[in-house]
Amino acid sequence: MSAADCSLRFFMEQARQAQTKMTKEQIAIVSRQIISALHYLNEREIIYGDIKPENILFKDISNEPTFCLANFGSSKVIDSSANLRGTRYYLASEVYSGGPQDVRLDIWSFGVVIYEMLTGLALDQLSGLTDSTYISGEWHKRLENACGNTGDLAKMLTLSVERRITIDSCYASDTFPVLPDTLPSPFAAPAAPNPPALLSSLGGGSNER
Repeated sequence: MSAADCSLRFFMEQARQAQTKMTKEQIAIVSRQIISALHYLNEREIIYGDIKPENILFKDISNEPTFCLANFGSSKVIDSSANLRGTRYYLASEVYSGGPQDVRLDIWSFGVVIYEMLTGLALDQLSGLTDSTYISGEWHKRLENACGNTGDLAKMLTLSVERRITIDSCYASDTFPVLPDTLPSPFAAPAAPNPPALLSSLGGGSNER
């Protein structure tokens, strides 16, 4: 992998400091490129296992932004005996409930990242999100409820593994991700406004896979 300029987390933090957030067009550019990477892994029956903004790297090649996944230390082959290791708050509930573990784990985790991009909120800004609410499963239920009936994000952040949208469906869709204009916070949290000038270069990028 070529050297990256920085991580998605860096861009999100810079946007928050400027009291801005990403546009849906910018989110779509990131989302379609990461779904393309997940589709590649899915075809090889590999769970990436640790999707979070820190592991999504950005490289500006000839002013056309490219995003890629880094850090495959938590990746595993489906049905292998290895235990999934990821980052709490991004892991799907079935990791702790003993449910089936397959590539749909990555869909939940990426849904959490899209939620952060869309709302402009970092998870550490959610005052109600604690180890207790996470381990008990309350965090997952609240996040699912907050997304309600909101297009693709609701299909990604559903507790039902059977109803969760697949990577193949996301990859095949010309409109992914279909997102709402706004979302409520699962817990009390400050709002974040307007698109960032910092990320304006993404607006002219390509959504092609």
